[in-house]
Amino acid sequence: MQEFLDFVVKGLVEHPEEVAITPVERNGMTIYELRVNSADMGRIIGKQGVT
Repeated sequence: MQEFLDFVVKGLVEHPEEVAITPVERNGMTIYELRVNSADMGRIIGKQGVT
């Protein structure tokens, strides 16, 4: 799943070299934290913060 997210996110942003994906285990679930360049944040979050 992390490889898939990496592929998709890097395809959306203008600074793919700054993409970092960290898996975090919580309550038996895996949550993926994304870190991207601040200029790319809107591309990931979506229009007006709505995903």
